[in-house]
Amino acid sequence: MKARCDMPRSLSYEIPIYRCVLARESVVSVGKVSEAAQAARIVWELTHDSPSEKLVSVYVSSGSDVIGARVSGAEVVAHGGLNSASALPGEVLRGAIIHNAAALIIGHNHPSGDHTPSRDDRKVAQRLQSACQVIGLHLLDSLVVSASGWSSILVDIEGVWQ
Repeated sequence: MKARCDMPRSLSYEIPIYRCVLARESVVSVGKVSEAAQAARIVWELTHDSPSEKLVSVYVSSGSDVIGARVSGAEVVAHGGLNSASALPGEVLRGAIIHNAAALIIGHNHPSGDHTPSRDDRKVAQRLQSACQVIGLHLLDSLVVSASGWSSILVDIEGVWQ
């Protein structure tokens, strides 16, 4: 028996065809990321001049051990207000997928100067961690930065960077 594929003679409607591309906006000098303080510095570089919250994704290239691996890129994935910057997991993970990243570090700034993670910050980190697990991506850390310092949300939860 032969398989047959009957193609319609005409399509009833048109669909748009898309292509995703990476566009370099600028460059920030960084080395390999082997501790949370180095990752916090990258987040700080991308957010310190903002009067409102920004959510940043930092992409870590593939390798046998993501800790100490090369950062392959970073982007601001959401702009917020004075005390929040929200994004759906798909918006945050899109760049990591396009970058073919092995791991992801997320971070955001607190313009208030208090780098203590809020309850919502912790919930978002846990939600993103679950989303990362579904697609096989390692969420290395979730950071909060401010003029007074930085905090790691996941270090408190599960001791990453060790």
